[in-house]
Parts: sequence; C-alpha cells; structure tokens
Amino acid sequence: MFEMTNLSVSVNGHQLLRIDSLSMPREGCIFVLGPNGAGKSTLLRTLVGLQDYTGRIQWSQDNWNQVPSLKKSKLISWVPSQTVLSFDISVFDLVMLGRYPMHAGYPKADDRNAVDSLLSRLGIDSFRHRFMSSLSSGEQQKVHIARALAAECRLMVLDEPCAHLDLKARFELMDMLKTSGAMIIMASHDHLLAEAFASHSLLIRNGQVDALLEGCPDRKDLEALYGITIPG
Repeated sequence: MFEMTNLSVSVNGHQLLRIDSLSMPREGCIFVLGPNGAGKSTLLRTLVGLQDYTGRIQWSQDNWNQVPSLKKSKLISWVPSQTVLSFDISVFDLVMLGRYPMHAGYPKADDRNAVDSLLSRLGIDSFRHRFMSSLSSGEQQKVHIARALAAECRLMVLDEPCAHLDLKARFELMDMLKTSGAMIIMASHDHLLAEAFASHSLLIRNGQVDALLEGCPDRKDLEALYGITIPG
C-alpha cells in the first residue's frame, strides 16, 4: 500500500527518521515496534500527512504528496497517542465527526445508525451525551477510536491506541479493529497484543528500520531491538 524510497524526516537539522527503501504490506495488521524515541510516531505522522519529509512515498500508483486532502480523508483515519481538544464536545458528536467526509456536515439516518452501532459495540453508548471533558483517559481513547472507525476508511493509523485501556478492553478493541475490514498500522509497546494480532511487525530503532517481519518478533528479535537480555 505504501512504498517509501529515500525517505528522510528532520526537525531543526536533526534527522528523526531515515528509510532507504520499504514496501508495506497491502493488508493485515502491522505493529510498529521499537524503543521510545525510535521514530515510530514520526513514521505514522508522516504517513498521515502531518510531518514534512524529503524523498518519496507512493500510495498504490500515486505520489502521496500529490493526493488531494479530501481523497486522503476518505482513505485513511488517524488516532494519535494523545488528543487535546481546544473545545468541549459530546461523545456522539465527536464520533459523528469521523463521518464528515461522507455527510459534509449534514448527517443522515445512515450516519446516525452507524454511530449508534459503534457506540454500542465499544461499550460507550451509556455516555453518548456526556462531554469529553467528563471522561477518563481510557474512555476518551475509546471515543477517538470510535471516531476513526466511523470513517470506514481503507487504512487506520493508530499511535499506541491501547495505552490507557485495561487488558480486557485492549483485546476487545483489537478484535473490533481486526474485523473492521481496514488495514491497520499501529505503534505499540504491547508485545502480548502483537503476538495475538500482528500479521506483520515493523521494527524501528534509532530512526531506521531494523526489520519487517511476518507475525510478531521472537525473543532474539526483541533482545536486539531493545538492547536487553530477557531473563528465563
């Protein structure tokens, strides 16, 4: 789906990410794994158009830089690790924003039904009318993920989407993502989830790609990636 060539991301003269050549799989759930500061979030922000870069990113046959913003909004949905809202908004209305590329500000019955279904499936229907400021961090994260799912995009990019969720909620969420029909690219530090759900693992260290693996990394991969010795 994405092909990167001579990709470089720098901020204030400091290179954060360098990828000479990488072809991402066209489907499945790709876990982006690596130490803090490795470049995981930088890669995700670059893919969704929030980070300037040099080099080339190609989506199918298109230069990603030349794909119109409206088309991108229908192809890809984004959930950052933290979202700070500059205004308060109800849970229902925020999830409905995910469908904006489809309803252009005029939601129809199909849009409302889609939002109702997502709120129910994520177990957050009971506070549909509550404002985001009244929710816990875990509840807020579920709402942002519901917004991304509401967009029904071909690709979802998520930066540590399970960080504020308990173990049961993490597995329930991953089940939903897996059955959404979208390709998933997500940064994570949860190797238990990767073992259960990853179709591929992209290992990043020091701003460069160590490996793109099928499935999840094994013990030796993890020890090399993090520079540790795992006991046992």
